[in-house]
Amino acid sequence: MSVSVLAAVAALLIALMLFLKVGAPALSRRLIFKPERGKHDFKKPEFPDSVSHEHIFVTTPDGERLHGWLVGREHNQGLVLICHGNRGSIAGREDTALFYLELGLDVCLFDYRGYGRSTGSPSEQGTYTDVDAVWHYLTTERGYNPGDVALLGRSLGAAIAAHLASHAVPRAVILESTFSTLHDLATELYPLLKSLFNVHIKYNTLEKIPRIRAPLLLVHSSNDELIGIHHGHALQTAAPTGTELIEISGRHRDGFVTSKSTYLPAVERFLEQHPPTTLIRRLEDRG
Repeated sequence: MSVSVLAAVAALLIALMLFLKVGAPALSRRLIFKPERGKHDFKKPEFPDSVSHEHIFVTTPDGERLHGWLVGREHNQGLVLICHGNRGSIAGREDTALFYLELGLDVCLFDYRGYGRSTGSPSEQGTYTDVDAVWHYLTTERGYNPGDVALLGRSLGAAIAAHLASHAVPRAVILESTFSTLHDLATELYPLLKSLFNVHIKYNTLEKIPRIRAPLLLVHSSNDELIGIHHGHALQTAAPTGTELIEISGRHRDGFVTSKSTYLPAVERFLEQHPPTTLIRRLEDRG
């Protein structure tokens, strides 16, 4: 083998090593995390004038500053902490908050690092650190009893909520339109790049869901064009006994809106079956 051929092979191997070390993680992050920045400002979001609203800021253990909204503060049905999907920011997600305000809950929406006005750059471990930090903020600095806080995760946000619920015990957990593992989803969406999502970004909800000790509800559209409902069935099989899967219809991003007449009563019934701790104590005190 000539010197020039050996040099070319060596150069190819070096380029491959650099890609695996630097390029592959960057590519996988770009495919998964699609944050919106710049459009998000400090103006009041699109809530009715009767709904109180405040900006909150949470500092993570590794020094990032997360921005969010705390909406309501006048209800006795507890609070729902919402983990949004991989695109955009909390801007424009008022429709989700309004659904839960209708049910009498306060609402907390927050942006992961690198999204909206939160500092930093998104990563799998970073999103886990972020949701843990917001949970700590709500249950310590803001005084919410953990048994009063429900978790809602949608799409990628459901994997993040499942992480929190695998080691904390909230009032209840709702996971919507999500995947069993990111590798399983990548195999369907990016078959040539699927190995990137097994090494660099995992988001293995299937592994974490059996460890959830709070009441759990799964929601998935039967015609979700991005994450097929077979992911929902796989999660239900792995979930604690008695976990219900509610089938709705509509697209991945707005099925809960187009199926409101099915979605909202199912969620309301689920939460009524698992009331907030504080409300239970009030009823017991009234005897």
